[in-house]
Amino acid sequence: MQCRLLKIIVQTILCLLCTSSLHTFAQSTPQTSTQALQNTIQANFKKLSKTQDQKALETLLRKQRALLRKLDSASFQKQLIKFQEIGSNRKNRKRYLAINQAIAQSLAQRRKVNPGTEAIAKLEMLATEAQEWDMLHWEGKLYTTIGKIYQQNNLYPEAFSSYIKAKASFEKLGSQAEKANVLYHIASNLYDDQSYEESIEYFKQVIAHATEETDARQVINSLNSVGLLKRKIGDTDSARFYLKKALIQAENHKDTAWIGIVNGNMGTLYMLKGDFKEAEKRYLIDINTSHKYEQWGSKANALTSLADIYLQQRRYEEAKQYLDSSLYVCTQYYPLPVSRMRTYEGLAKLYGATQRFELAHEYLSLYTKLNDSIQGKSHENQLKKMKLVQQFREAKRQQERSKENQLQELKAFRSKTFQVLLFSLLMVALVILTLLYRNLQTKKKANQQLAFQQQEILQQNQRLQQQQEEILTQNETIEQKSQLLTEQYEEILRHQTLLTAQNNHLEQAYQNVRLLTNIGQHITSSLDLNEILHTIYTHVNQLMDASNFGIGLYDPQHEQITFELTMVDDKPLEAYTRDMNDKNQLAVWCIEHGQPIIIGDFAQEYHKYLGKSVKDSEVLSNYQPVLTPRSIIYIPLIVQQKIKGVLSILSKQKNAYTNQHFDLLKSLSVYVAIAIENAQGYKELVAQKESIDQQNNLISLLLNENQHRIGNDFVAVYAKIAAIDHTHSQANAQELVDSAKERIREAMELQNLLQYHFHGSNQTLEQPEIQEKLQTIVHTLYRIHFQENTTHKINVQSEVKSLDKNRFVLIGFCVFELIKNICKHAFKNKPTAHPVMIDLSLQESKKTITLSIKSNGEGFKPDLFDTQGDFKFNQHKITKGLSIVSSIIDREGGSFKIYTEGVHSQIKEGSTFTCVFE
Repeated sequence: MQCRLLKIIVQTILCLLCTSSLHTFAQSTPQTSTQALQNTIQANFKKLSKTQDQKALETLLRKQRALLRKLDSASFQKQLIKFQEIGSNRKNRKRYLAINQAIAQSLAQRRKVNPGTEAIAKLEMLATEAQEWDMLHWEGKLYTTIGKIYQQNNLYPEAFSSYIKAKASFEKLGSQAEKANVLYHIASNLYDDQSYEESIEYFKQVIAHATEETDARQVINSLNSVGLLKRKIGDTDSARFYLKKALIQAENHKDTAWIGIVNGNMGTLYMLKGDFKEAEKRYLIDINTSHKYEQWGSKANALTSLADIYLQQRRYEEAKQYLDSSLYVCTQYYPLPVSRMRTYEGLAKLYGATQRFELAHEYLSLYTKLNDSIQGKSHENQLKKMKLVQQFREAKRQQERSKENQLQELKAFRSKTFQVLLFSLLMVALVILTLLYRNLQTKKKANQQLAFQQQEILQQNQRLQQQQEEILTQNETIEQKSQLLTEQYEEILRHQTLLTAQNNHLEQAYQNVRLLTNIGQHITSSLDLNEILHTIYTHVNQLMDASNFGIGLYDPQHEQITFELTMVDDKPLEAYTRDMNDKNQLAVWCIEHGQPIIIGDFAQEYHKYLGKSVKDSEVLSNYQPVLTPRSIIYIPLIVQQKIKGVLSILSKQKNAYTNQHFDLLKSLSVYVAIAIENAQGYKELVAQKESIDQQNNLISLLLNENQHRIGNDFVAVYAKIAAIDHTHSQANAQELVDSAKERIREAMELQNLLQYHFHGSNQTLEQPEIQEKLQTIVHTLYRIHFQENTTHKINVQSEVKSLDKNRFVLIGFCVFELIKNICKHAFKNKPTAHPVMIDLSLQESKKTITLSIKSNGEGFKPDLFDTQGDFKFNQHKITKGLSIVSSIIDREGGSFKIYTEGVHSQIKEGSTFTCVFE
């Protein structure tokens, strides 16, 4: 016991000394960012203490865990104590479990052995409490969290055991969605543990148990994983089946990232089966998607795989192009050692196949060195994982042994205390008996003394127990403080070295973002393309050397690039174009591939993009005599995956542009593309408005001219008949005149019925009124041209429910002209006794209204139709009425067809007009 107390005293002194020195050191370091973080954490703690809604609580807990992850070890422990105080209340069980689960997850995030074992112990205790409270959902949720921590630390058997417990809880609960989720974790754990056959079975169970609540990516990944494992064991047919299902799921959920991943995996499968065409198609999709989401490793692998296809087909130039692109990605963006190794291997094969053995040997050497390095690191990482697993398991065993020792010490202490108490009671009893024997008169006093002594003994027992607990607590606290101080010291040293660099980087990033925002707001606020282009040049020329600056707009219809603005030494050049078929153009390469170009030494590097077969003079001719470039940047201008053009800057100096210049220009290109699209869209809207105005003017002119012409004719005829009325006195003549006057009156009313309101009608016609007005038009024209006859059949049918008044006038005008055409021409050469048949129908669908007019008169002459049976409106002098009808329907976005006997087999008699209005 004395040794133990001495040890505690020494540790306490050391901790105090370390704390004092570290506190002095910490006062000299910047604390602004840490203080701001701690203020945010304190504000979140206040919200947590008040929040009662479970969803809001879980959201706050996720935020708090993310904030605590950023703290150093000492600050983390201080905040953890406050966290534990909030989660100590067991009245609200769900709240209690949620907060304490978050505390355990925060401990596990430290990625150290001791906090990890402490987190698991806490979660197991919570799971036991949840089981006692019959909260199956939380029991399964906690065991799932334990499994994740084990899996993160490569303890796959322990993770599997925890996941199985979670699965059993969710099965009892009957939660299909939660069961699918834990099955997914079991499958991924078995996959990490290289138990592939079992992993396949569990991935299949995830697919079978998935519901609408299941995360779509879990289903996609499960199908993809089964496909990859089937491919790994050689079952290519099953692999293709599951990868296709994964692709369908990704497309249904519009998950573009997974569409690219699955297409890449399918490309490898098709390549193994020898279907190079399909494999090439899949790899290209993977390349485009990886580039979009900046997944450079995936893009490099897809480029190398595509090059392997071309190597097998002996398409060496294409293979080299994609291998060079892969090497560029590996060099430019991330280290990507595995992708770089594959690229070296591919280049070695390429140069070996083309008998360029020196280069083949060079890349083979690079491949060998990198492979040895990767293998060495892989073995080193494996040893580290094994060591971590051993440490984790040893720490857990020590924790269990420590618990057992504490329990044994506690039992021994209680036994010893009981013995002392029993001995004391015996002694007191002996004293009492002695006192009673000596003096019965002092019995009352002795009893009082006995009671006092008993109380004192009980208090002493309680004090001894409290002291024991305090000693155990102090021992644990001192050990934790010692460990925390050591970790804090290490964190402070690392933080001090990184803080200056981070501040500089953040300051530069802030300035860049602010600059880009100002430029973007400036150029996107204008709709004048010329003003936008000059504004862009002004800003770029202030940021970097832009002695030659140009912006080209891409026209895919004519396959050319028009450089609307080119500035050379602050002087503008006239606009010029580049043909997309000219493959010696770097601008053409940039737009075709949708990728930027950065060159530090033009003469040495342009072959990466145009190939070595292109001569220097052919490329330089595009820039001379204006400029002989040394440094070049081309960046495609892309909006919503559509290329709008290209931005280029050139310098006479070698290596004039840094990565910072390139990143700034690449970010600026987004604003440039948007501004150009806005300007072009505005220009198109103006053109469309002019077109619409012209169309309205034309329709107005046609309708007013026609109404004026018909109105004048009716007035003249009416005047003549009125004059005849005054000159003839016969009774039958008078009757004829009255009839003619009645017909003219009807025609004039018809003219008013077809009055078009060019400023809007604000009136809707219903089906009965539409039917009535159509019958008025047809019967009026019929009575003007024919005598009433019982053998004549006039049929008018409308199924349109409602129409705008102006819309009906346009349709009614077409009816007027076509019926008039039939009455004037179709029966001109027919005998008087020939029965007239006119059939009109107006039908309505979701998007169109169809007018059909049939007659049994004479059809049109065959020479009025082309070989396809279409009426040649523009090649014959047709009646003005048909011409106006055709113009109206064209401007309404519809179609006008004429069918006649002798030309169209479906027409047995007469002709048919079909008008479709959009």
